[in-house]
Amino acid sequence: MSIFKTKIFLIIISLSLLLSVFSSCTFSNDKVSISSDLPDNVNLTINFVLPDYIYLNKEDLFNDFFYEFYSYIVSKKDGAQHLSSYNIKNVDDLYAICKNWDNKSGVGFPIVGNALGKYFLTQKIGSNFVEQKQFDTFLGYCLNNNKFLDFLYFDKTFFYHFRLDEGYTGSLADGKDPYGSDFFASTYASIIDTAKFFYYTKDSLPTYLVHKKNIPKLYDIIPGVLTNNFNESISISYNTKNNVPFTLPDDYNCYGFKFAGYYTEPNFSSDSITHIDNDFIINNNLLKEQNYIMLYAKFERYGVFAEELLSDFPDMK
Repeated sequence: MSIFKTKIFLIIISLSLLLSVFSSCTFSNDKVSISSDLPDNVNLTINFVLPDYIYLNKEDLFNDFFYEFYSYIVSKKDGAQHLSSYNIKNVDDLYAICKNWDNKSGVGFPIVGNALGKYFLTQKIGSNFVEQKQFDTFLGYCLNNNKFLDFLYFDKTFFYHFRLDEGYTGSLADGKDPYGSDFFASTYASIIDTAKFFYYTKDSLPTYLVHKKNIPKLYDIIPGVLTNNFNESISISYNTKNNVPFTLPDDYNCYGFKFAGYYTEPNFSSDSITHIDNDFIINNNLLKEQNYIMLYAKFERYGVFAEELLSDFPDMK
């Protein structure tokens, strides 16, 4: 056989092999899926991961906030000793104190104020979050590490109305405090009323606060707190022969945030996912008998607290 004919023969053989491979494949979104390798059913456990600023409920936010606050204090010199002087020896002790009203005191939660106040923020009338960012306090720590930002802006608004509606704020001539609703005017008062926010529910507020209507409304717009049930994990058995796409749950009712999709990467660098199908199973190597996958839920800020936050810190996303 001549060299020329040999080359032609090899080219024909190569093309035949290539066509054979392609005949066993299907194409979707420019990705090759080898359908013949799929089992009839694939069992999937899907774990949904929420961002650290989205909470299942108000109790979840309470636990996270005061755990972080406790950890911050004990990291400081003499911090653990200071808390111990108020019989706070672990985070559970702190939780218990924040949840118990002291009926013997007119100020409500004196231990909370005394134990946590000096660590909470830098006391300065007329201050703001941008200024507080530079101080070595829990508030400064949160602002510099993007923790509880949306809640803190909400908390400042809650404090303002709570103090005003309970009759504490007013003119000196009337025996009241003209700076009583300033979140930064008293670190003792601001942390106490933060604890009061968690202590009360919309249905357990004192009557005088209910009549003013401001505080009950705020309990309906807590940013980052889910108001509907959320399953952190679901299991499905996907029929690969029918390949009917399984639509992922996306009904998130969360004031201040709108759901923006699921991703397979925590930094949201992958393509957004709305459903499970054969292509997703193949492209993510989910062909074992039992498979687990993490999907990261992305949320985007909106609303009044987000507007104030983003105007102070425009680089925040």
